[in-house]
Amino acid sequence: MKKTIVLLLASGFLSGALASTQAGTLAKVDGTDITEEMFEAFSASRTRKPSADLTPEEKAALSEELIKLVAVGAEAKKQKIHTDSTVSAQLRLQELTFLAQKYIERHVNKNPVTSTQLQTLYDKKYSGDSQTEYKARHILVSSPGVASEIISQLGSGSDFVELAAKHSIGPSGKSGGDLGWFTKETMVPEFGNAVANMSSGSHSNEPVQTQFGWHVILKEDERVLPTPDLESVKQELERELQQKSISDLVIGLREKAKVKTFD
Repeated sequence: MKKTIVLLLASGFLSGALASTQAGTLAKVDGTDITEEMFEAFSASRTRKPSADLTPEEKAALSEELIKLVAVGAEAKKQKIHTDSTVSAQLRLQELTFLAQKYIERHVNKNPVTSTQLQTLYDKKYSGDSQTEYKARHILVSSPGVASEIISQLGSGSDFVELAAKHSIGPSGKSGGDLGWFTKETMVPEFGNAVANMSSGSHSNEPVQTQFGWHVILKEDERVLPTPDLESVKQELERELQQKSISDLVIGLREKAKVKTFD
């Protein structure tokens, strides 16, 4: 019987079968319906595509997989596993999580990002200004005394990369303290300001203290990046606006919720 169900699902000859059963029901497994909606949802979760795009072989495999899942789930309900307090709590949490996800998806679809919102955020983030990037290396140590000694060695002609590999306690030490290209804003203020105020090719004359320790910095280069056009950052801005919309939604619902806690 199960083999026949699978073949019906896989071959697409459902119209005749459905004429003699409840509309929208593809199969029954131990009294539990497998509906068209269930199969569509299962197909989407397993293959990331609708059932109409599945090959007969894929439909057959998914149908059998779903039948097994329903058979096991139905047996679990017969044994009242869902009445266990821990299992019941987990099921409730999964239900709420899924509903919350769908509610947020519906909110995003109903409130698409507008061109005005995109332009406003673009103007706020970029304001027509170019952006400066810096390329630098650093040696991170745990005391100002050690940093001062390293600066002295650099003044005597020692190689910065070798000193970084030998003394730096930071993760970049193995690569000679290389930090690659970065903007001032991506670093802690003390470090970013120090690099911005240095000349390319120079190293810091005094230890630079941050929350991580004391740094000796070598500024290798700097470059000015042109302001990106709106189209090139559109997707990034859309994601940011969507996240802000979702955050505002969740915060608003939390503020309106009547909450009573129990000690």
